[in-house]
Amino acid sequence: MRLIILTCLMFSGLLLAGCEKHISADMIFYNGKVVTVDGDFTIAEAIAVKDGKVLATGSTEQVMKAKSEVTKLVDLDGKTLLPGLIDSHQHTLSAAVSEFRYPIPVMKTVADVLAFVKERAAQTPEGGWVWVRTTYPTRLRDHRLPTGDELTAAAPEHKVVFAPFTISPFAVLSKSALAAAGIDKAFAAEHPDDIIVDEEGEPTGKIRHHTRYIEDIGTPDHTQTLDERTAMYRKMSGIYNSVGLTTVADRNTFPDVLAFYQSVADRGLATTRIGLFHALSTGKDVKDDDIKAEIHRIAALPVVNSHDPMVQVVGIKTFFDGGILSGSALFNEPWGKSHVHGITDPHYHGKSFISPERLRMMMAETISAGMQFTSHAVGDGAVLEVVKAYNDVNKTVPVKGSRSSVTHGNFTTPWAIDKMAELGIVADIQPAWFYLDSFALLKQFGDERLRYFQPLKTYFDKGIVVAGGSDHWSLEDPNNAVNPFNPFLAMWISHSRKARWVEKPVHPEQAITRQQALRMYTINAAFALNWDDIVGSLEAGKYADMVIIDRDILSCDIDDIKDTKVLETYLAGKRVYAR
Repeated sequence: MRLIILTCLMFSGLLLAGCEKHISADMIFYNGKVVTVDGDFTIAEAIAVKDGKVLATGSTEQVMKAKSEVTKLVDLDGKTLLPGLIDSHQHTLSAAVSEFRYPIPVMKTVADVLAFVKERAAQTPEGGWVWVRTTYPTRLRDHRLPTGDELTAAAPEHKVVFAPFTISPFAVLSKSALAAAGIDKAFAAEHPDDIIVDEEGEPTGKIRHHTRYIEDIGTPDHTQTLDERTAMYRKMSGIYNSVGLTTVADRNTFPDVLAFYQSVADRGLATTRIGLFHALSTGKDVKDDDIKAEIHRIAALPVVNSHDPMVQVVGIKTFFDGGILSGSALFNEPWGKSHVHGITDPHYHGKSFISPERLRMMMAETISAGMQFTSHAVGDGAVLEVVKAYNDVNKTVPVKGSRSSVTHGNFTTPWAIDKMAELGIVADIQPAWFYLDSFALLKQFGDERLRYFQPLKTYFDKGIVVAGGSDHWSLEDPNNAVNPFNPFLAMWISHSRKARWVEKPVHPEQAITRQQALRMYTINAAFALNWDDIVGSLEAGKYADMVIIDRDILSCDIDDIKDTKVLETYLAGKRVYAR
């Protein structure tokens, strides 16, 4: 009731007590269910907007006291109105340009992959290259790679390469692609195990570390003109608005991309706010002093914690380990052998890309400079090392209060969870990974090892701020992109613990409530971006970022949550989407 009481005081003090000036709302939304997501999770009937910000919330009778002859009235007719939703983790520009050359369909089976190869071959000159990107064998229902013979049969006159990304554990080449690379029975590989051969010594098309043998420019394609890039970014932002997103975060931004985001905002073309985590080059050839200098260069940028309501740099990001899809996440226990990941060493634990000493240095420098620090950490071994580093840094540089985070934190341990709670470390979580990857992970690790795969309830119970994100970086379909970015799908996953192609919920004891799931995509994500003072809840003085939806996600059938449709989206009181 706190906000409703505040509203009453506001109206009695400002509107009814003979003030010199009556405060008139620009818009009033009434006769609905206004979910404020304030500290008490207050549910109101109406909301008044003035100059793009929330003037007040409360009962329809109370809020109508701000009406004048110029106030626009919107009858919600019982519909639910939420704060604008926030995605705490994307790679927004990469996603926007990912289908620049041609549309990429959803591929869920090897048959889908081969159909796509045939389609691309029909549109590519004979002898040309056909690449299959952003499709991962662990996310195919077949749970395998296509074979070289299958790629050859699909496009015999083309050079075909199946390589989800440049660091894929395997790529698969058709016969024409092998020939173009000069790979045959007599070929001397740089490393003996790189070229997989059959019983007769003939290359099968399956190759480890394919970038040693063929040029792979990677993804995404950044050859657009500024106007093309801007148009694609605006289109992507409109798609985000269509699922209720009004704020997003790019967690791996380089200077050219930062300049682009600033340009879009400065030209008044943005329909989503964007918080940024600046990337760092941390290769073995980069010296610690150079990294320190770059951190301080970034900290001095005017856009860092600028409180600009449309774009600001929040912090700095690095990568500690790899990922689930590439079989390179760092675990405390061995991965175990895997045909789909090409893991043959039973003692293999995964990969780390940065030393603990360098990690601590980067943390200390970043937090001392007044910025958040975050590290990509997927496996429980990586999360353990990152949290240990925070604990060590905290002895000399206070970590609590910096809002620094663990990015992904998919697998973790009780010690790491307790220490995250103690140090105030934010968990940046992608529920869509749980939905898409549990099928393969259950095959690889078994049920018991997934006990601490996205342990959301434990995070909440310990008081850790959990921010909901997608890690969207490719394709435009909200429910089938890489990765899916529909926040209602993510809320359903977090509440139901259901996963694709898995018969029953996976560790349902870690399910969170509907309110907690909504907080992940509103006030918690705003907290993670240092924007909780201006967005994330519908409270007086905050921006009127709002979403009207077609059902009450707090009371509808659980499985209906994922099918929620956005009817209208508002950014600072301005409608940016209508169904």
